[in-house]
Amino acid sequence: MQKWEYLQVRVNGAFWGDSTGRRGALPTSKLLIGGDWHSTGPLLSSLGEEGWELIASAASSEGAYGFRFYYDLFFKRPKP
Repeated sequence: MQKWEYLQVRVNGAFWGDSTGRRGALPTSKLLIGGDWHSTGPLLSSLGEEGWELIASAASSEGAYGFRFYYDLFFKRPKP
């Protein structure tokens, strides 16, 4: 029977951290209409190369009027 291991990644603005304690910053690009865009593409590609498969995501906010917005990404991969 296949057994799985799971990973949770929280993305908060330009930064991320995972359930193993790893942390990092997302690359930032300027939008043509102004403002910044933080890309999760390189992070997702890196996790995919490690064998992680994205299985769910959830967005949340804290504080008045969603003052602090973040989202959680959930991954799984086969246990060795």
